Amino acid sequence: MDIKQIRTILTVFILLTLTACASQARAGKPALPKPKSELFGEFVWQEDGDYGYSILRPSTWSSSPAFESRLYYVPTTETDQISIVLEVVNYQIPANTEAEDGVMGLFRDNPSIEGWTQARVNTWGKMGFDIQLLHSSEGIRIYSQSMGPGTLGLVAYIVKQDRPMAVALVNLSGDMADIELLKQNGIFDDFTTIVESIRMIPVEPGKTNPALPERKSSPPYP
Repeated sequence: MDIKQIRTILTVFILLTLTACASQARAGKPALPKPKSELFGEFVWQEDGDYGYSILRPSTWSSSPAFESRLYYVPTTETDQISIVLEVVNYQIPANTEAEDGVMGLFRDNPSIEGWTQARVNTWGKMGFDIQLLHSSEGIRIYSQSMGPGTLGLVAYIVKQDRPMAVALVNLSGDMADIELLKQNGIFDDFTTIVESIRMIPVEPGKTNPALPERKSSPPYP
C-alpha cells in the first residue's frame, strides 16, 4: 500500500467520524461518556416518552414503570433480595402535577432549586434522615440520604426551564453505603454524569427509544 492510498483511507475515516459526530449533534444527543465504575457498565442514551425525559442510563439494567417514575435495576441473581435501583422522576407528568402535597407541593411553594431543595432538606430532617449536600451546579443539587450506618441513597433534584425533575440511586448498603468509597470507585461521578444528562421531552406514552428492557419481577423497593 503506497502513501497515497494510506492518505485516502485516513481521509475517508476522518470524514466518516465527523459525519457520525455531526449526526449525533443534530439529534441533540451528547457523545456517550464511558462510566468510571463497574456498577454502571456502559451508558446508552434513553428517550422515555412515558415519563417525558431523556437521560444516560446503564445499558444492561432492566426497568419497570412505577405510578410516578421509571425504575431501573442493577442486574441481579435470583437469590438477591434487594436490588440497587436508579429512579427517574419527571414532576410534570399528570401523576405528579395533580398532587396537592408532597414533593410537587413543595416546589409550588418554593419554585426555585434553592427554595425547593431547602424545603426538602427540612422535611428530611424532621423524618430523622442524615442529609449531606455533595454536589451543587446550575439547577442541580445532589444529596446523600441515610437513616443510619449501612444504609445510603443518593438523591438529585433538578430544575430546568422552571420545571422540576429528580434522579435517585437507592438501596446502597454494606460497603457501598460509604460516600468516600463511592467517590473513589467512580460511582458518584457516574451518578453525577447521569443527573447532568437529563433532559425533559414531550410526554408521548408508548414512545421509548431504544426499547426498555423490562424486569419480569421486581425486588422489594422501599
